[in-house]
Amino acid sequence: MENKEYKGGGFIAKPLHEKSWLFMGGKMGAYPIINTTDNYDYFPTDEAQQTNYIDPWTCVFQSALHELAKLIGWKSKTDSDIMPIMTELGCIDGFGKINFSVRFSAWMAGMRRSGVGIDYETALNSIRKYGVLGDKFLPSTPDLTENTFWVEPTDEMKAQALKFKEWFDFNYETVVRDFLKSYGTYEQIKEAHKRGTIIGCVDGNYEYMENGLIGQGRVLKYNHSIGYDEARYKITDSYPEFKKTLIPDYKIGYPTVLYCVKKKPMTPYLVKEADLPNVYLHIPIVGMWFGVSSTTINGIFVEGGEWYKAFVGGDYKNAHIKIAGKDGIPEIDKTKIGEIKPRLIS
Repeated sequence: MENKEYKGGGFIAKPLHEKSWLFMGGKMGAYPIINTTDNYDYFPTDEAQQTNYIDPWTCVFQSALHELAKLIGWKSKTDSDIMPIMTELGCIDGFGKINFSVRFSAWMAGMRRSGVGIDYETALNSIRKYGVLGDKFLPSTPDLTENTFWVEPTDEMKAQALKFKEWFDFNYETVVRDFLKSYGTYEQIKEAHKRGTIIGCVDGNYEYMENGLIGQGRVLKYNHSIGYDEARYKITDSYPEFKKTLIPDYKIGYPTVLYCVKKKPMTPYLVKEADLPNVYLHIPIVGMWFGVSSTTINGIFVEGGEWYKAFVGGDYKNAHIKIAGKDGIPEIDKTKIGEIKPRLIS
């Protein structure tokens, strides 16, 4: 084996405890199988962890945010709402890829300087609490020094990041079920990978075998977080080369599955108050409600839903109108009512 330059140190091992969220353990519920091929084909932009001056030891966030972007990007292939939402949130980079700010998430989780890592629970719970910010608002660039990398996000950035939570539910579970082990088996990770993307840990002192694969090494130190694709033994790293291949029986430390579920549709839809005839057009992306159930016909104001019922054939059900407060549809917010102004056509 050939020893390469030492990398890692950003991951801090934290023992599991009785309140840890365990994969399929009943804490978070069974997330649906989303990828039966075990092969995610959306890859975000590669991003180096080190700048020209420092290594901030942010591998936990480099891996977690990259794998979150991969998961959301994969879902965008079958959900036309997702990329417009990502665009609205400012999470699309110059390459057209989903890209989240490592600096923002690291700061919000309590990291303040280089050379000090973080554990998975602290990091991932912080993402759940504060959301994520588009990389363009607080980017990682090669010119950053210790002082310029570690700056507190502005209040505007914090508010922007929270908007992610309005659209998506992010969560995670630890794949390892055996409290006496810190690594997951191939079978455990394979099952978890059907429901989300995987982050885990390796020894940052990579040892390459003659066939070019990364071997387990003699002394294993779980100190560097990476993204993992079990189907191809591939890891997505924050150090070049960004995609590496492990030996098939490499023991991935502290494997964790990341979940992300869209909470609500972005596409506008019609909604009716449960006990009233009023109909509204709801545009989720801006959070506004526009009344379409009242109009003026030949100078006479028609209130309620009578004109709309006539337009759709005399019955609300023919228009596929959703009911406010039911089946995941929010109640109508009367403080955010907009006005549709008719336009004369000559």
